[in-house]
Amino acid sequence: MELCNNKNKNKNTNTNNTKSKEDKTKTDSRTNISTTMTNTASIYDLPLEVWSLITSYLEPQDVFYMMLTNKTVFALLRSNYIWKNLVYQRWFDNAYTPTLPQMDSYLVYFGYRNKQDDNLQNLIEKVLNLCSFNDKNEWQDLIDQTKIIWKNPDNFIPKLHSMSQHLDEKCRLQTTTTTTTTTATTTNEGFYDAELVKAHFKSRLSEKKLKKLHIGSSMLESIRFQKLFATIYNAILLDKYPQNLEQMLLSLNHIDPHYYELLPARQRVINYVITEYRRTVDVVKDDYTSTERLIILIRLLMSKLKEEAMYVREPSSENPEVTYFEDLLLLRCYSGDTYGSQIVFNAIIESIIQQLKGCFQIEINEHCIINQDQYFPHEKSYVFFNRAGITVKTYKQVADIYKIRKSPKELMKDLLHGWLDMTYESRKFSYSNRQNATICFHPFIYKNKFVISRPLNRSNNEVKLTGQVMALTYPSSVDRALLLIFSELITSMLTGNATEICENASYFIEWVNYYSLPCMLLMAEQFFKDRDSKLIASLFTKAISAIELNRITIDAPNVLSMNELYDKSDNKELKKGDVLENSGKYHIIVGFLKDDGVEFCLRFDDQGDLSISRMNNARQIVTDNDSIVVRFGFYDELGRFFNHFDPVTHTFV
Repeated sequence: MELCNNKNKNKNTNTNNTKSKEDKTKTDSRTNISTTMTNTASIYDLPLEVWSLITSYLEPQDVFYMMLTNKTVFALLRSNYIWKNLVYQRWFDNAYTPTLPQMDSYLVYFGYRNKQDDNLQNLIEKVLNLCSFNDKNEWQDLIDQTKIIWKNPDNFIPKLHSMSQHLDEKCRLQTTTTTTTTTATTTNEGFYDAELVKAHFKSRLSEKKLKKLHIGSSMLESIRFQKLFATIYNAILLDKYPQNLEQMLLSLNHIDPHYYELLPARQRVINYVITEYRRTVDVVKDDYTSTERLIILIRLLMSKLKEEAMYVREPSSENPEVTYFEDLLLLRCYSGDTYGSQIVFNAIIESIIQQLKGCFQIEINEHCIINQDQYFPHEKSYVFFNRAGITVKTYKQVADIYKIRKSPKELMKDLLHGWLDMTYESRKFSYSNRQNATICFHPFIYKNKFVISRPLNRSNNEVKLTGQVMALTYPSSVDRALLLIFSELITSMLTGNATEICENASYFIEWVNYYSLPCMLLMAEQFFKDRDSKLIASLFTKAISAIELNRITIDAPNVLSMNELYDKSDNKELKKGDVLENSGKYHIIVGFLKDDGVEFCLRFDDQGDLSISRMNNARQIVTDNDSIVVRFGFYDELGRFFNHFDPVTHTFV
């Protein structure tokens, strides 16, 4: 989002042009590769023909919503090339070219004529409005609109998801709180106009716009999810098992530009590890078992990752930023992308072993390396590794999962009549009684099969519900978790293992239900609608039902429906929409609920997180409108709960 001060922008034009010409002459291969790939990801490079194709599958109202999310998108989508076609589609027969006077803006014409249509429609509705639609599911409109995107998913482009970044990362304000006021500053002082940013945020939170922003961003997000699933599915089809992790890594580059940062140094790491391995092991090869040799190889890799320097900027620039391969992986890990880092590790290991022809007989999956070793039971060792170290397990230690698979009939019965069908009390008892844990919650599967812990950490006062709550500007742990689960599900379907299908489908349903994402519903409908399996149909019917009920899982024994929330606290001092401050962090109250007589509030904080907190925590109501706008104006997700921000009452309505 361009929020630049025009004066500064013009002042720096010549300097920027000169720098741009110099930059093009750089010969550093790593930087050139990274720059080329990053530029490819820019939505500026998409031609109008592509946008016209995309908008031809959308309703004009949806195009309006998309335009609201981003100034760049607005500039692209206001083109006469696009709106002339939409005008023809809306009011004229597309079989011929209508004779219309040439206009400066078909968008303006469309808006004027559409307004007349709306006025007529409103008159009709006043006559026919004999019943109320207030009880309609709040997600239904969003689901109906996002369905349009799925008409022809093959026409969407890998980098289209970058539209969801409706503000440039550099424009995010850093807030510095003083004793009396909150002052907005930026990383490039004087370059961004804080007042202009504030005015833009106020506009985003204005009446009737916030919900539209939420719908527009959700549509863009569904495009990204669709491409994500299509990519993982195609990668698996190319190589059923073991997965071609090299192909997977390259495919992820089309989804997530952050992977470009890792590619330039990758081949150097591989070459170093192969050279050092041969110098260390090949001379005395018979003195090591294959598992010991594999451990040596992994340790060489991990040590090299920690010392491999990379330049985020070009090394010849005045202030080059130097980082390390390991730092980038850690950054991705702690931003929620733990599984993405594991793909990077395993893909490198696979490449190294392929080049060390004949040294190892292995199978690589997403979680471990299964190594042929005659000194282990069943002649197999299972090698798990991460930054913390390397763990080697025997077949017996990983056999628990097979015990569960010995009773597929009982498993299917349990899944088909499982936790989604339970009453509240039954569900609570089932989760608390771990001796009767179903496959969905078997602890071994969580640890070693899926390598994803439950996305919750309960303390006495707070429960995390999501990592980003659809904050679209950061890599989301939801993306990676669903990518992993979906890949497991498709793999089991391709291999025809009914038990694995049940296991993975049930886990997928849990995540779909957990995040209540309409695009997950669409993905399920799109992918499974042609499947003959009654079992799959039954499982995903449950998934769809869960989404339509709009339930949010708080923790294992409880399921919260948005309908269970009430708007005013028992103490009458707080209400839905109030903005609170606690230890320097701002929260918006979304609603209140009770559990065993204790009152909690569901709250949305200034980091984009949704959480539950006890009401006995010390709080202070915030009345500084500027602080509220700057902290929350960034989040489209607020449109899920509120219509707008009221500056008079300092609350969200």
